[in-house]
Amino acid sequence: MGKFKVSTKPVPGPAPASVADFVAGASLVQSQGKERPAKPVRVNFDLTPGEHLALKNHATQQGRTIAQVLRRLIAAELSR
Repeated sequence: MGKFKVSTKPVPGPAPASVADFVAGASLVQSQGKERPAKPVRVNFDLTPGEHLALKNHATQQGRTIAQVLRRLIAAELSR
C-alpha cells in the first residue's frame, strides 16, 4: 500500500454564494491564484464508432482537428 491515505469523506467548505460563483470557481484549481489565466477544463463524452469516424472525416475535410471542430460547434451553440 502507498504512503498516501485517500479519504472518501467529503471535505466541508464554504458553499458558493451564487451559481455564477460556482461556475467561475469550476475553471480554477484551488492552487491557482488570480494572476494566472484559467486552466482549460477537459470534457469527456462517448461517441459510437460510426459517429467518431464521421466526425474525424468531417474535421479532416475541413483541415481541422476534432478538438477545433468541437470548440467551434460549442461556441456557435453558446452564442445563440
